[in-house]
Order: sequence, then structure tokens, then C-alpha cells
Amino acid sequence: MRNSFGVILLLIAVSGCAHSKGARGESEKIVVKEDHSKKIVEGILKKKIRHYPKKYVKKLASHLVDEAERHNISTALVLSVIQTESAFSPKVVSHKGAVGLMQVMPTTAAYIAKRESKIRFRKKRELQNPFVNLRFGIYYLAYLKDRYKGRIEHILSAYNAGPGKVDRILKRNGVYHPQATKGYVEKVTTLTQKFQDLLNEGANRI
Repeated sequence: MRNSFGVILLLIAVSGCAHSKGARGESEKIVVKEDHSKKIVEGILKKKIRHYPKKYVKKLASHLVDEAERHNISTALVLSVIQTESAFSPKVVSHKGAVGLMQVMPTTAAYIAKRESKIRFRKKRELQNPFVNLRFGIYYLAYLKDRYKGRIEHILSAYNAGPGKVDRILKRNGVYHPQATKGYVEKVTTLTQKFQDLLNEGANRI
């Protein structure tokens, strides 16, 4: 009986060790893929934002992937929104006053800062800092994702035209068909697939 008990303990120990190694292996694999994603994003940013120093672009790529991961937003979606909104121009300001890479409105940034005590916002020009802009833009995408329960056409329409407009149409019709934002939604979703293909291609090489 004692010997049997010893065998059981040994099997549990071996199983636990194997499980631990398996979990550690999966964790390491995720880290490797994440690092590879950062390298791919860095390569994209180098082509799109050529006047920035390489070290700066590397940090920005890491920041983008980390923020997207933290808020459970697709990195490919973030890149496609940037491409559509600003064509990767960090300093651009629209005629409506939207600023930077993700064309964040100062009023939106102020609203997010009220919701999140850890995020501060004082002046419009802060949004021309790519790191700040990405933090607000990605947070806003996550907020819209939660608000519209992951419905991508609602999320993108609200990002483009404002959630107030989407909410009014949903309240009136019960269904939202993005006619006014159809072109925007289609462009972003098409670009998202292209960027995702680039990220997947890199991940498959690991």
C-alpha cells in the first residue's frame, strides 16, 4: 500500500512538472509571438513615419502592441484605423479638430481622462505626441467595443461619426445600417485584414 501511494505521488509530481513545463512553454511562445509582432509593427512604422529616429519608432511599436494587448484590441485594427484616419501623420489636425495618429478629438480625450484617473489630459497639443495619442485612441476603441458588444460596424461607425449618431439610429430603427459611414467601415476592415495577414505571416515563421 505504501509503495502504491509512493507511485501515485510520483505520477502527480511528474504530471505537475509536465503541466508546468507545458504552461511555461505556451507562455514563452506567446512572448516570442508578441515580440515578433512588435518587430513587424516597427517595420511598418519605419516605412510610414520616416522622419522619426529608429529608436523612437521601436519604442512606439512596442507601445502600440502593448496598449492593444492590454485593452484586448487587435493590433491590425489599430494600424488600419491609423492608416485611414491620418495616414500615419502624428501632427495632423482635421478641420473638425481631431488630432494625431488616431485623430482623437480633444473632447473625447477629456472624457476618457474623467473615466480613468490614471490617464491625464490637459491640452490639445498633447495629442500630437504619438504615445499619448495611441493611449487615448486604443482606449476609445476598447470603450466602443464594450459599448457595442463587439459589433465591428457599430464600433467603427461610432469612431468615425460619434457614438451619439449611432445610438440615435439604433434607438429609432433598432438596427444600424452604416450608410453614412459605409465607405469608412469597409476601408478599415479591408486594411485590418491586410495588416493581420502581415502579422500572421511573421508569426508563422516562428
